Amino acid sequence: MNKKRNKVDLRDAGLRIGAVFGSFFFKTEHLHYGYWDDSLEVNIDNLPLAQQRYSSFLLEHVPAEVKSILDVGCGVGENARLLLDKGFRVDCVSPSAYLTEKTREKVQDQSKIFECYFEQVETDKRYDLILFSESFQYINMEKAFEQCMRLLNTGGYILICDFFKVRPQSAQVRRAISGGHRIEAFFETVGRFPLEQLKDIDITRYTAPNYTLVDQILKTVVLPTVQTFKDAMQSNYRFTSRLCSFIGRLFFRKKLQKLHYKYLSGNRNAENFALYKTYRLFLYRKVDIPKGQSPARPSTA
Repeated sequence: MNKKRNKVDLRDAGLRIGAVFGSFFFKTEHLHYGYWDDSLEVNIDNLPLAQQRYSSFLLEHVPAEVKSILDVGCGVGENARLLLDKGFRVDCVSPSAYLTEKTREKVQDQSKIFECYFEQVETDKRYDLILFSESFQYINMEKAFEQCMRLLNTGGYILICDFFKVRPQSAQVRRAISGGHRIEAFFETVGRFPLEQLKDIDITRYTAPNYTLVDQILKTVVLPTVQTFKDAMQSNYRFTSRLCSFIGRLFFRKKLQKLHYKYLSGNRNAENFALYKTYRLFLYRKVDIPKGQSPARPSTA
């Protein structure tokens, strides 16, 4: 019998690196985008404050009657901790062992953590609100709404804050800024469920500046570092440098090209994000639909 090789989940690895990097260099535990209103200058020093404003923006749109919340894709537990401090009963969904560990340090025994994908959650509990903060993009939409219908109380809410695709991207831009469901497909899918749309708030202009920071880091830190390393290798270890270059082109050409397009092509910037993505906050309420009647479809305008 052939043994399966345990592959590293690259998305999980990226989240882990982001958590470590953000905590050490920027003194922030949040893994989500920052909310850059007009009063906040876009620079690295202000990133923790921008992320705090994003969390505050989320909490502002939790309906007053909500008591229990399921935080799907809870990151390292920062939003869960804030919600607990506000008096909500909060459970979490975390498929990452590392992020689960970090979340448990913050919530202790106050929250149940489902260590699985959202589609795999099995519980008799029902919630007043299910929260997706930059986690909805990773989930099959049909399965996500089916699970929400099962886990929500009657009249319960779904709060989604995430980005979506609004137009086709060129190959280079797609590699540089990937992710997100098509907004048209989202509306089509949600229209098949008994959900009433209460809010649709476009915050693209307040989240796109995160890519200004990314662009700055790539240009001022990553590119010079990569070039310095290459120069040092070519100067001091010419044979080794050529051998590594040959092996890279032979075995990892496509992966190296993908990394180059994503991080070093210059396409990973705020302008492209705002052009090809829309960052939205959606609030839906589960409603009772009379037998034989379909839920009203929300407008895509």
